[in-house]
Amino acid sequence: PRASLKRSIQAHEGRVWSVAAGSGHRVASSGSDKCVSLWDAASGTRRASWRLHPGPVFAVAFSESKMLLASASEDTQVHVMDAEPP
Repeated sequence: PRASLKRSIQAHEGRVWSVAAGSGHRVASSGSDKCVSLWDAASGTRRASWRLHPGPVFAVAFSESKMLLASASEDTQVHVMDAEPP
């Protein structure tokens, strides 16, 4: 069976480096614009955005519980955020 496109999201200014699927409709992305974003994939709405790294963010990942979101960059830092922002 062919997969069908559900939604396209213009997520970042520049390259998108990483995407991770959370629970429900949550999706996280990171890119060359130094941003980590948390999205509702069903609606395409940005639920939260963080600019914590001084350069491109190359990786995002949800914890096993899907309650935390981590980002990594070439700055040697890993940042951990609440994946359920208010």
